[in-house]
Amino acid sequence: HRYLLKPWDPAKLGHAIEQGFEHHQLIQANLALTDSLSEKNEELENLNATLEQNIINLTEQLLHSERLSILGRLAAGIVHEVMTPLTISVGWVETVSKSPNITEDQKGSLSIATEQIFRAASIMESIRDFSRKKHPIKTPTDANKLIDHTLDLLIHPLKKKNISISRSFEANERINVDGEQITQVLLNLVNNAIDALDSGGRITLSTRAVESEKGMRSVHIVIKDNGSGIAPDIVQQIFEPFFSTKGSKGTGLGLSICKGIMDNHGGEIDLKSRLGQGTTFTLSLPVEA
Repeated sequence: HRYLLKPWDPAKLGHAIEQGFEHHQLIQANLALTDSLSEKNEELENLNATLEQNIINLTEQLLHSERLSILGRLAAGIVHEVMTPLTISVGWVETVSKSPNITEDQKGSLSIATEQIFRAASIMESIRDFSRKKHPIKTPTDANKLIDHTLDLLIHPLKKKNISISRSFEANERINVDGEQITQVLLNLVNNAIDALDSGGRITLSTRAVESEKGMRSVHIVIKDNGSGIAPDIVQQIFEPFFSTKGSKGTGLGLSICKGIMDNHGGEIDLKSRLGQGTTFTLSLPVEA
C-alpha cells in the first residue's frame, strides 16, 4: 500500500494512480493465467487418461488377435485329425443298425451313438469355421432384409417356444458387407436369445443410422431380448474362444466367430446385459461408400 499526504502533489497523485492501475492489471492477468493453466492441466489429464485407456484397449485387442491366431492353427489340426475317425464311426454304426439280428434296445443305443457322433462332427465344423478367417466378399446390402431373412430361417424354433418378435427398422442406408457372413452373425445372436428365453419371451430387432463426430456413417443393428441376462463377471469373457454359458450344449465358439466376422468387416459388436432384465447386442457396420 502507498499513502499520500495532503496537500497532494498532482504529479505524485497521478503517478500513484497509474501504478495502482498497472498493479491491478497485473493481478487480473495473473488470475486469468492461473485459471487458464488450471484448465489446460485438466485437459491434459483427461487426454492422458483417454490415451492410457486407448493403449489398454489396443493391447487387449492385440492379445485377443494373437490368441485367436494360435487357437486357429491348433483347431485346424484337431479338426483334420478327428473328422476322419468320426466319418468312419458313422459308417460302421449305420451298417450295424441295418443288421436283422439286433434288438430294439440295441437299435436305440445305436441311435444315441449316431446322434452323439453327429454332435461331435458339428462341434468339429464349428472349430473349423473358427480356424478359418474367410475374407468377406462385400456388396451393398439392405440390413433390414438380412434381418427378415434370418427370422425366416428361425421360424420353427421361435414358434416352438412361442417367442414374439418385434421389428423396428429406421435405417434406409445400405451397408457394405458380406451378406452370408452377417447372416451367420445374426443367426448366432438370435439363436442365443432364443436359448436365453422362457416360453412366451420377446426378441426385438431394430436398425438405425448413426453418424460419428468425424462424419462416418454406419448402421446399428440391435438384437434385444427380455431373458435372464448375463452376470457382469461373465460379460467380460463372453467373446473368448471356447467360453460357453450353455454347458455341454455349446461349443463356446459362436460369439468368438461373430466377433471375428465383425472385425473383418471393420465393424463392432457391443454387449450390454443385466441379470433378470435381458441382453442387448449391437452390431455397428459401415454404410456403403
